[in-house]
Amino acid sequence: MEKKITNIFLTSIEQDKKELFKNKFILGIHEKTILTKILPKSNIKSIHAWGFVPSEKNLKIWQNLNIDDWVLFYFDGRYSYASKIIQKEKSEQLTAKILGKINQNRNLVILFSKIFKIKKGFQKTNLEMGLETTIPEIHKINMIQAKEISVKKIIEKFGSIESYLEIIAPKITHKDISDIIPSSMKKEPKRIKSITLRRIRDTKKSINLKKVYNNKCQICNYSFPDYVESGYSEVHHVWPMADNGDDDFDNMLVLCPNHHTEFDYGIIQFSQNTQKIEDIKGKIIGTVSFKKGHKLNKKNIEFHNERVRKIFES
Repeated sequence: MEKKITNIFLTSIEQDKKELFKNKFILGIHEKTILTKILPKSNIKSIHAWGFVPSEKNLKIWQNLNIDDWVLFYFDGRYSYASKIIQKEKSEQLTAKILGKINQNRNLVILFSKIFKIKKGFQKTNLEMGLETTIPEIHKINMIQAKEISVKKIIEKFGSIESYLEIIAPKITHKDISDIIPSSMKKEPKRIKSITLRRIRDTKKSINLKKVYNNKCQICNYSFPDYVESGYSEVHHVWPMADNGDDDFDNMLVLCPNHHTEFDYGIIQFSQNTQKIEDIKGKIIGTVSFKKGHKLNKKNIEFHNERVRKIFES
């Protein structure tokens, strides 16, 4: 009999539910009366819970949720928490007790015994899960199930979902270490002097360009205002400096971490209309906004698009 594969589900926390998420999921529920009602035969001293509105889409995914499946939570600008399901309940009465009466419409409740802190980027993780490169209402997803074939690939590559999430470090025995160390390294290696040359970025230019755009991404206009009071952005060199690109304004874009990662991995490129951004299939997914006096040099755009082409041809 074929072993059932563990599923992975992904969700993001709405801005107006941040405090509820902190109190009920991150801090957990410790009231004995609630624990006894939910898990009468268990000795668990606390649980972590989250609930979903029973929309048609959520109900379909809800049917696929099973014990020991994983849920990844997008919170504070990345997938920050992961947990294994121990139980699921569909009950407004239970939801009212766990999440409060004001939230009893979120009656698709998932229960967890442990939570784990993780650091997984939004777009890269979605790609690894077999999801679209850009999800509508960027940075916001309700409940999505990862593609089964993608989960299988993750388990084949990392050995387990825990290892992929870097929750459990792989066990390495003394013999394993001995086997991978060349004999020449088992004695004190020779020491030599070396000189490293590297190009120094002009951080002042980056800081000034961020100010021009008020730390807002030139593609999605997002700046993480709920997490960083002054906003947060990153400067991307379209033609990487490591490949001898210029450290000039006409080679720089102000981006959020997610779009920065997409550019770095060659997941998105410029369309023929250079203010439009498209995915690798040629689908337009956004527009780059430019302030007066700022534009990209055509050579930098061409370099990036050529790099993307080479990545996906190799």
